[in-house]
Amino acid sequence: MRFVFILAGWLYGMGAWAAPAPGGADLLAACNHSLERGFAGMQGAMCGYYVTPCDCAAVREPGTPRVCLPDDVPVAELARKVVAGLKARPGLQSRSASAAAAIILSRDYPCP
Repeated sequence: MRFVFILAGWLYGMGAWAAPAPGGADLLAACNHSLERGFAGMQGAMCGYYVTPCDCAAVREPGTPRVCLPDDVPVAELARKVVAGLKARPGLQSRSASAAAAIILSRDYPCP
């Protein structure tokens, strides 16, 4: 499943779609939708991709904190943390989805 998210992110980063990169507000909407209706479709894929960031230089946005997730954390739990963080810090909604998720999740899942 992680491969699908990485592939979707790679295609997105390569400009396979003409849409601009999603922001924190887009991530909030996608994760709210996913938590209410399940992680299916584009909304579910977007939320799942951004709440499970890869701690690798090729994917991580420059200047964002590193995030090291344990293997056993459910995507829904990560989505709830990101939604709560975006609501608590509305300024993150204007940042990129990558940066917003990394800033929020790095508090609970910092890299050693």
